[in-house]
Amino acid sequence: MEISKHLLLWLFCLGAELPASSGSGNCQFEDTVNLTNAQRYSNGSYLYDNAILIPAHDVDIYDYEEVFDGNRISVDPHPRGCLCHRNEHGRLCAKFCCNNPAREFISHATNQCEPTGRTAPYSPYFDVAQANGSALRRDVTKDFVVIAGIPCDNAYPLDVVGGGGTDKWQLFENGSLSLYQGEIVLSKRDYCLMFAPKANGKEMILTPMICPVPVVNEEPVLGVFSSIADFITTIFISLTLAVYLLLTDIKDLQGKCFMGFLISLALGCIFLTIISLPDVVFPQFSCGFLGFSAYFCSLASFFWLNVACFHMLKTAMGSTESNEGNKRLFRFYSAYACGVPFAFTIILIIIQATSISDRYKSGIGGDYCWFDPTNWSAMIYFFGVNAFLLCMDFCLYFVVFLNLRTTLKTQPDSKEIILQKKDAHRYGVLLLIVAIACFFDISANVSAVRQLEGESVWYYISSFINAVYGIFIFVLFAWGPVKKWRHQRECLRKGYARDDDDTKNFENIEISTRNLT
Repeated sequence: MEISKHLLLWLFCLGAELPASSGSGNCQFEDTVNLTNAQRYSNGSYLYDNAILIPAHDVDIYDYEEVFDGNRISVDPHPRGCLCHRNEHGRLCAKFCCNNPAREFISHATNQCEPTGRTAPYSPYFDVAQANGSALRRDVTKDFVVIAGIPCDNAYPLDVVGGGGTDKWQLFENGSLSLYQGEIVLSKRDYCLMFAPKANGKEMILTPMICPVPVVNEEPVLGVFSSIADFITTIFISLTLAVYLLLTDIKDLQGKCFMGFLISLALGCIFLTIISLPDVVFPQFSCGFLGFSAYFCSLASFFWLNVACFHMLKTAMGSTESNEGNKRLFRFYSAYACGVPFAFTIILIIIQATSISDRYKSGIGGDYCWFDPTNWSAMIYFFGVNAFLLCMDFCLYFVVFLNLRTTLKTQPDSKEIILQKKDAHRYGVLLLIVAIACFFDISANVSAVRQLEGESVWYYISSFINAVYGIFIFVLFAWGPVKKWRHQRECLRKGYARDDDDTKNFENIEISTRNLT
């Protein structure tokens, strides 16, 4: 009997000392604080932050931490106190990234809180929204209880325009965070606050660290359709590139310019295909890298097309260069076709990193991996530049067409002029295809920015045009060489062939392929 009493007493004490490790069901995780470093009293209560007494019945043992979007990660069992589940004595709680917000920051290398080492001044006062709709200016470092924690590994600071941030986010007295005038509301679990340096580096401002979230499309089919369209274009552009490398003579400067166009277009399509993958969320750095790479390559393709049209005009005018002159000219073309898009890309990166209004920012690497669909940045920095280049290309093509037509009247039997005219016709069709695709892309962008009715219709048409875009280029530039190669191969198998340069080229290809097999 005495042994039973001692056993019951021991079990009771054990149960009081080690509560359930799964956490208390009466308090959400976001309302708890870590008590590992807090002072513990003999009655099971804790003194948190040397100021707040948490009774024993509000303490529990947790073996996990709950982070962004409700995901749980396993950690060593540790005590946590339920502190913010009810507003007692005016107690307010806010989620900060670090325990000492004014003197710690998140290191990009370790994703952990480290001493800031900065002496830049900061203002802890911020307008906090009250339950009645009014705003009260508070010291967020003193009027709020600090709940420390980083919501995710790839959290990034929300851009704060002008240092105030009132146009992008608002903190409520219950600790929740409103983004973009209430379009998104985050609980304490899904964000943290941190003092970050302004663009001028002379002072610190309070900014939320938030996690990248997948864009919830009201019509998920749009994203899938776009991915398929980009993938189809990528396949056919790559096939055209392969055919042009293997079956055509690209020793001339015109061919090298067209190769620059194909390579830039193929890389741009690959990056855009990756960006448009459905249900994929990229970290901020990866998102920015993919977006700016897609921008550079896509813009470079238009500049290479501009170079190809200019050189076509130069050739039609009868201008010839030596091999050394062609090499210098190609270096100049490369510097223009790659250097100008690179400069545009650097400008976009700088603008994105400044504190100017969002209406002038591309959004790449911030809230989006491609251009922000809610402003005119794509129209200014991408479609506007492309449209200007296309207008130049059409003017150059028109001059080439008139020049070749005049020349053919005086030299109707010139094989060289006839070939130049055929090439010019192909480039004319290419320009028309590119212009049509650009027109529908611009229409889809305008309808998205202005939120017009039928926005999805323009998006579907634009995606369809982009899908057949690569097919048209393949048929226009690659299908002819493939047919010619098959014809010449058949002639070689039958034992006869015409003695011309083209036949010799394809004979060499045939011999090389036989050697490989």
